[in-house]
Amino acid sequence: MLNLNQLKNLYTSSPSWIKSIYASIPFAIRNGLQYREWRTFLESNLHVDEYEVLKLKETILYAYEHTKYYKNLFDNNQISPYEIHTKKDLQGIPLLTKKLIRENFDNLQVANYPKYKKFSITTGGTTGYPVTFYQSKNVWKKELAFVYDYFEQHGYKASFLKATFKLMNFKDFEKGVFWEKDYVSNSINFSSLHLNKYTVSKYVQKLNELKPLFFHVYPSSILFLMNNMIEQGLALNYYPSCIFLVSEGYTADSIDNIRGFFNCKVSSFYGHSERMIFAPSITLELDVYQIDKRYGLFELIDDNRKQITKNNITGNIIGTTFDNYAMPLIRCETDDLVKYLDYKSGKISMIDSLRNHVYIDGKNNIKISTISIYVTKSSNQVSIWQLYQKKPGQLIVLIVAKKDFTQIDKDKILLSLKNDLGDFLDCDIKLINKPFLTARGKIKKLIKDY
Repeated sequence: MLNLNQLKNLYTSSPSWIKSIYASIPFAIRNGLQYREWRTFLESNLHVDEYEVLKLKETILYAYEHTKYYKNLFDNNQISPYEIHTKKDLQGIPLLTKKLIRENFDNLQVANYPKYKKFSITTGGTTGYPVTFYQSKNVWKKELAFVYDYFEQHGYKASFLKATFKLMNFKDFEKGVFWEKDYVSNSINFSSLHLNKYTVSKYVQKLNELKPLFFHVYPSSILFLMNNMIEQGLALNYYPSCIFLVSEGYTADSIDNIRGFFNCKVSSFYGHSERMIFAPSITLELDVYQIDKRYGLFELIDDNRKQITKNNITGNIIGTTFDNYAMPLIRCETDDLVKYLDYKSGKISMIDSLRNHVYIDGKNNIKISTISIYVTKSSNQVSIWQLYQKKPGQLIVLIVAKKDFTQIDKDKILLSLKNDLGDFLDCDIKLINKPFLTARGKIKKLIKDY
């Protein structure tokens, strides 16, 4: 039986006519029984606080009884998993860092969990630490259900076309074609690499032709599109319904500018690859988010690693997974900062993150999000990596290499970067002994020295 990673690769390599046939199957049907069950669950009435506690206890006991890491962690710290009944009871459990995940990768996995029921995820490593972990297949269906429930609250339906901007090199870009159709997600994917003042008119022409009412984009991508349109005196000949922002942070001014230029709603939700927390924005200004307690467990801790339970105190977001039966994560650090606006109801402020202001300056004034660059997909011999720019259009990848790193690894990484980034960045690699740290001791993903 194929796992999710294999199914995705099979779809990607299929010809367009097969993708089109597959996409003609109704959305809820082709996404299976688990997706439909999650959608039914989201429409049900339940006491969310009681459900949160129930799932927390389930996760704690499951992790203790099925993984070596948590069995040892609880026993060595003399913590009884059977005595954890509330969020406050978690205070004594040591935090799980990205470094600990990498060092204890095997022991964090559930023993003998079937391979065909799980899939791997590798993050780009906002802090410079790439992290690989496993999720059970049901997590993807759950995520899909929560996201599409959120989309539909803003008027979206799976039958509606949406526009996205991705790090893509299209085979027909020399002919002026900088987009392609994704049949499964019913989206038109535009290349963020090729967007500049010389090509923006083609992007706008295609948007005006297809008239997608919804955008699902990085803030940096939509802002770059908007700025180029303004510079070239271009405009859409229709009004989108909503622009969904994803993965990056933004400022209040950016939201005002996007909303004003496109004359539509702007929305976002807080989430991440680890699938621990889901918190959609609930105000027009995107300055208030609502924690969904059905998705995972949210904690806020101060610099002394104590739980914050009062309003208006900034702390670090800590997450615990629900429903990941392949590799549960308990009290995992996110490197994101926020404060409670209403602790009891779970309302929080706009999230501040190391992802907020990280983009690379490419040639032709292009902005490339660091979220899109995955150095470790080409080599598993990279311990830590950072990006360094001394001037626009040039990028040096700083690598703290593992002992078996060779010229072959270097060549693979450079080739991958070339394939992903085309001619918009001249890339090189420099090996370093230790990463560059910020004043607070954190590893900054992108360093600009100009």
